[in-house]
Amino acid sequence: MHHWIFCASLLLCPQPQTGAIGLGEAQLAAAQQPTPNTNPDNRVEIKDATDKLSGHIGKRGKEDTEAIAVIDGLVQEFEKSGPKDRALIAKSLDKCFEQKRQESADGVRDNKLYMAAAVSLR
Repeated sequence: MHHWIFCASLLLCPQPQTGAIGLGEAQLAAAQQPTPNTNPDNRVEIKDATDKLSGHIGKRGKEDTEAIAVIDGLVQEFEKSGPKDRALIAKSLDKCFEQKRQESADGVRDNKLYMAAAVSLR
């Protein structure tokens, strides 16, 4: 009696398939290819923002709040940017780590710019 239940379950249960369900080999290969980035590149607003960021981070911590605001704007623009602009944004954020910051009276460096850049690069 259990034999017919096993046979019925084979008929009713879907069989495992390799790849995506219902796709042919060519469609499966196309689905696995990354979508090319067709966003605009070499935008003036990205260049202006990265130049502005460079100006703020060179002030040894005096304009870190303004720099963090620019970083936030660059993060918002990252998804809308082409590959060259994305590389420029990442390079500008990397420069934040090269800047020295002043120490407090306790000997602790102000690291809010470093933290903002690190979070943005994730």
